[in-house]
Amino acid sequence: MRNIYRSKTRKKAKSNDPKSRLFFKRRNGVTRVVRDNYRNNWYATVAEVLERDEYECKNIRSGLVCHSKKDLQVHHILPLSKGGRTEKSNLITLCHECHSSRHPHMAREG
Repeated sequence: MRNIYRSKTRKKAKSNDPKSRLFFKRRNGVTRVVRDNYRNNWYATVAEVLERDEYECKNIRSGLVCHSKKDLQVHHILPLSKGGRTEKSNLITLCHECHSSRHPHMAREG
């Protein structure tokens, strides 16, 4: 059987593809998606975003900013799955309550 992957290095997706920021990497017979250094710089980026947002929730509800300082998380405004990037301009600080309202599958029980 002929190997359809000629190179084991990163291949960039087509530029007109909405997921053009994704890279496909094949290793040990498994194709993996690598997104814009998401894991390499994540903790440093989170620290910078939290500092920029003054360690408080910046979610706007009914025209008012939440301002909670408890249980803070960093949220991608445009999701990675829709072509968003892990850049400070695409990240916002949210408290868990506001973050779970944007992602109902994240809600805690009890």
